[in-house]
Amino acid sequence: MGRDTPDQAANGQGTGGAAPAAGSGLGTVPPSVRRIRLRGQDGHVHQLVSDDGVTWTRCEQHGEAAALLTQLAPDTVPSCQTGRWQRDVAGRLGWPVAWRDRGVGEVARDPVTPVPVLAELAGDAGWEVRWAVALNPTTPPEVLGRLARDANWWVRRGVAAHAATPPEVLGQLAREAGKVRMDVAENAATPPKLLAQLTEDEGWEVRGSVAHNQATPPKLLTRLAMDADRGVRLYAIHNGSTPPGVLGQLAGDEYWAVRQGVAWNPAVPPETLTRLAMDENEWVRRAVAEHGATPPEVLHRLAMDEDSIVREAVAENPAAPPEVLAQLAGDEAETVRRLATQVRHTTDSDGPGIQ
Repeated sequence: MGRDTPDQAANGQGTGGAAPAAGSGLGTVPPSVRRIRLRGQDGHVHQLVSDDGVTWTRCEQHGEAAALLTQLAPDTVPSCQTGRWQRDVAGRLGWPVAWRDRGVGEVARDPVTPVPVLAELAGDAGWEVRWAVALNPTTPPEVLGRLARDANWWVRRGVAAHAATPPEVLGQLAREAGKVRMDVAENAATPPKLLAQLTEDEGWEVRGSVAHNQATPPKLLTRLAMDADRGVRLYAIHNGSTPPGVLGQLAGDEYWAVRQGVAWNPAVPPETLTRLAMDENEWVRRAVAEHGATPPEVLHRLAMDEDSIVREAVAENPAAPPEVLAQLAGDEAETVRRLATQVRHTTDSDGPGIQ
């Protein structure tokens, strides 16, 4: 029987050492295996190729790959990855290797990587690998606790933003300055008590991160919505948990972008939209014209707005009454006429009762 080339074996074209079919089990892997190679853009085809290119096996799933490596090295931590040449299993088995495989960061980021592998990679010499472990959604709390003490800023940031980071670790990281503290402030897993402390931070970016956090309690958002810094107020009004009553107060904010943000908020009350429809700034009025909860009578008024960008928004609003669209179909601005005509045509095609 003739020997196959390594490329033939790697591509499944060989005649010797028949490979088991995908999903048929791991088969018997001889000690001549020296390297692991993963093929396929999606990383789901895993191949082990022997030195002579004859004996090889394949498995189609990540879990099977981990099991296969465990079979190869039962007394060591299995390591698998997708997409490129990998961390060398041969080295774990005591086989001599002439190269260090690449793409270990992909192993560290992969949600299917076994926890023991993540624990090992958390001590990798490369900070990018440790950072990838910190970003991996399946990294356990005990590993995150180790990484919270990492010397690298990016690694600690990854821990500060992780959903599984223990509260006590988040408290530790909140004592850091800058981006790490901001990541803690924006983490939905951060305890309310710690968020309350961060609302008093002297840096507006940290307070803004608390305001942007979708898990921030409404009581804290009410306080942040009245913050002296307009950037913090902007984050607060874009938070879906901000109480509607607070939005009404901010409708009178001195900064037009804050008032625009109020008009964009899905929870803004109709009476607040009515008030903002008379705003001096055309971008605020446009935001009202775009809102699905704007009352029909307000859309009637905005359809006669002096600024065409407001009338355009009315024409595109699915809640615009047919008579308003008919009026806008004869607008002096070509863009307004075109939009209104398109909407009317679509409505007519959909049939009665569909707005």
